[in-house]
Amino acid sequence: MKRILFFIFCLSFSQSFAQTTCNTVTNRILMIGDSWSNFPVGFGSFPKNLDRFGFTNIGMFSNTTDLSINGAVTADFLTPSGKAAVQSAIISNPTIEVVNLSIGGNDMLDTWNNSMDSLTTDSLLDATLGRVDSIIDYLLALKPTLKIFIPGYDFANFGEVIQTYSFPALHFFYSRWNGMGQPDFVEMNKLLTRASVKYSELANTNSQVTYNNALGLMQYLHGQTSPLGISPGGTYPPFSVPFPGGRMDYPTPKFRMNDYILFQDCFHLSSEGFDEFYTYHFESYYWNYLRGKVDFSTPSDGNQKDGGISSNSVISGGNIALGNNLTIGNSKGILSFNSSGISGTSLIHRADLFLHRDNQTGTLPSFSKVVLEVKDGFFGSGPTLDFGDYSSTSSRMDTACVYGTVSDNGYWMRIRVPASLLPHISSSGTTQFRISMLDSTDGSMLYFSTGDSLKKPFLDVEYLNPTQLSENEHGFDPILYPNPTSGDELTIGNVDDFRGEVIAIDLSGRILPLSVHSSRIDVSQLMRGAYFLVISEGNNTATIKFIKL
Repeated sequence: MKRILFFIFCLSFSQSFAQTTCNTVTNRILMIGDSWSNFPVGFGSFPKNLDRFGFTNIGMFSNTTDLSINGAVTADFLTPSGKAAVQSAIISNPTIEVVNLSIGGNDMLDTWNNSMDSLTTDSLLDATLGRVDSIIDYLLALKPTLKIFIPGYDFANFGEVIQTYSFPALHFFYSRWNGMGQPDFVEMNKLLTRASVKYSELANTNSQVTYNNALGLMQYLHGQTSPLGISPGGTYPPFSVPFPGGRMDYPTPKFRMNDYILFQDCFHLSSEGFDEFYTYHFESYYWNYLRGKVDFSTPSDGNQKDGGISSNSVISGGNIALGNNLTIGNSKGILSFNSSGISGTSLIHRADLFLHRDNQTGTLPSFSKVVLEVKDGFFGSGPTLDFGDYSSTSSRMDTACVYGTVSDNGYWMRIRVPASLLPHISSSGTTQFRISMLDSTDGSMLYFSTGDSLKKPFLDVEYLNPTQLSENEHGFDPILYPNPTSGDELTIGNVDDFRGEVIAIDLSGRILPLSVHSSRIDVSQLMRGAYFLVISEGNNTATIKFIKL
């Protein structure tokens, strides 16, 4: 019974996010640190990427006064006031799960000089990382379940930015560069690379800490397409350098450093640069984390099984077309998945659809919901798109929450599959979804990738297997029939003279006692949907998935 109670708790907790309204935003990420936290907060880099990856219901909390502080060093977060600011942020945002910690860069730039030998440099870095470790210890003391994510830094560009400035000695960052001994690109890049190794070693000692090396990202994405302004000069194309790692003899490209009009930054990226910086971190870490526990994930089938079908009988096999225009009429999207990998004895209690925007015409619609229909099998006459897919009967239909504005090509839209549709996701073959806009009267069209593209639509499913919850002795193995049923009564089979009790657990974790008379269970009060029925007799317990039609 302890396992069942724990299951109910987990199910209720996981559903707490799903049961909020479509527009509810929950702060799950706290950003703290130095200017590499301050600038992204000011630029909105994190919310842009939450939108880009379909998580507009997730919030990042920070401020630029005492959490993401321009010029901060590690010691600032170990003072009483620094600790109090972080503690206040966590207490006021109890849903925080991840702390995005960017700190240590100023400790290096403020104290390192290129005249230092290797031992002195390592001593400086070890002291810095020791204080980073103390910050992490404090965070975990405040909330032991936190995850700590360290995004690191990218290469600087002191040499080219300053030496190509009209009056180098008057450049805003000249004194800092001069204080480090005017290091060249190789010296600066080697320092940051050594620091990166230290961050990685720190993360490897604590399973709750993740470090994601981003050194060389701007070099990798953009190359040096115009000749470098100082030695070694020359160019190299995008995607030609090792990553992570980059080239030691080149800086971050100058055009990706922040531009203040009167001068350019030497260490901080531009708004576009920080946007790309966090896109990389989302691709590497945050996207998978925010998708949550995924027991089954599969891309759509493609091969003319996904696409759009319109009221004017226009089939779009090359993309999933949603919306309305005069040429094709009202277009609905069809998605087809081989969902046979889902365990047949499992109860699905969460599912998400992800679609990647390819293009858009007309006015970008503003919406937070779509009409979503599911079919255990095929909408039309077979697996490939046909005209019957537009209006044929579905297994179930409901309005579904949509996350992500899909405001640009390359953005993902996430659709939370409503609980009423979950029992109809097939565990034995094909599941198809039909998507239509609630309001498609403005002539706008959105086009999403199909399963034939690199950015395929995919289905995430989380479920629990009732066989993991059973506590059986002496071969207690009841069966239920008919299951599924639209009737008011179930029969317990394979058990002689049943004298126990039965409860139903719905998708929210709510417990519903059921009446039992002579092995017959009264399910007349249960609404349509999926349940776990927990059958108990003496020391024996069995849990069986049941669907009320």
